[in-house]
This record gives sequence, structure tokens and C-alpha cells, in this order.
Amino acid sequence: MQLELESRLAAARVESQQSLVALLKELDQKREAETANLLVALKQMDSRRAAEAARLRRDLDTVAVVSDARLSQAQEQLDQLTNPTQPEDR
Repeated sequence: MQLELESRLAAARVESQQSLVALLKELDQKREAETANLLVALKQMDSRRAAEAARLRRDLDTVAVVSDARLSQAQEQLDQLTNPTQPEDR
């Protein structure tokens, strides 16, 4: 009877060990899949961030060009107001 109990105990240990190995393998596969999914999500976020940064740069360049043109126009108008041209005498 002792031998039978020891045999059953050894079989249970082997089965437990196999179950543990299978569980660890499954957890590792799930972790790898989650890591891959996270990497894809991070790449997408980075791509969107880069596109948004490029759009903002273009918008800022547009603002700078328009501001410069308006500033030049305002300066010309101020010059005309402060230095009116005299009509020529005939």
C-alpha cells in the first residue's frame, strides 16, 4: 500500500509539474502577444504624433508668413501716414 501511495504521489507531482509548465508557457505566449500589441499601438501613436507635429509646423510656417506680410503692410501704411507725398507743382 505504501508503494502504491508513493507511486500515486509521484504521478501527481509529474502531472502538477506538467500543468505548471503548460501554464507558464501559455502565460509567456500571452505576454508576448500583449507586448506585440503594445508595440503596434505605440508605433501607431508615434506615427500620429509625428503627423500632428508636421501639420503644426506647416500651420506655424503659414502663420509666420501671413504675419510677416501683414507686418510689412502695416509698416508701409505707417510710412505713408507719416511721410505723405507732396503733390507736384505745375
